[in-house]
Amino acid sequence: MYQRIIRAIDPSLSAVDAAGVEGSMRLQHGTLDALSRAEFAAEIRLARECEALEPGHLARCRVTMGVEVEALAS
Repeated sequence: MYQRIIRAIDPSLSAVDAAGVEGSMRLQHGTLDALSRAEFAAEIRLARECEALEPGHLARCRVTMGVEVEALAS
C-alpha cells in the first residue's frame, strides 16, 4: 500500500526503489499511517538524496526493515 502511494507521488521510482523509500521512512517514523501526502513527498526527496550521496542506501533500508517489494500494477 505505501509503495503505491510512494510511486504515485514519484512515478519515476522503480518497485525496488519504492520499497527502499518505504524502508527508509519506516526507520524514521513509528507509523506511516499518520503522514500526509506532503510529508510522504518530503521523505521521498530525502531518501533520494541519501541514495545519491550513498548508493545502496535504499536497498539497505529495505533489507533492514524487511520491506517486501510490491509488484507493479499492470
